[in-house]
Amino acid sequence: MTWQLLMVKASERSFAVPVEIVIEVLSAVLPETIIDQPDSIEGLVNLRGEIIAVHSLRALAGLDRRALSPSDRILVLKNGAVKVGLIADQVETVQDFREEQLFAQSLSPTAFMVIELEDRKLCLTSLSDFIEEGEE
Repeated sequence: MTWQLLMVKASERSFAVPVEIVIEVLSAVLPETIIDQPDSIEGLVNLRGEIIAVHSLRALAGLDRRALSPSDRILVLKNGAVKVGLIADQVETVQDFREEQLFAQSLSPTAFMVIELEDRKLCLTSLSDFIEEGEE
């Protein structure tokens, strides 16, 4: 089995997003904040008439937050009818991984985590859990 993953970074840490949930990658814009928003949500953006919540990869991963930078990107992710934004410091490249490559990566202490969109929530998943989910 092969997976296509979009590699992204936050604070020099690498993460991956399954390509099949990525709709588009945009230059970052400052989201409108909302009252009582959860910690990982930066705010809301209007995407061609559709309002979507934008999450911070840094907050999701427990990293230090920082002000939005011109080089930041918003990944628009979709799973079924659910669409969300995710701010990443850097978008790198799409890479193909075979199961044995992901398994070898999962043994490394510097292995990246996979970002998934499940039940209206963004989750960080370990590579070993991601491999097991893909085999079902």
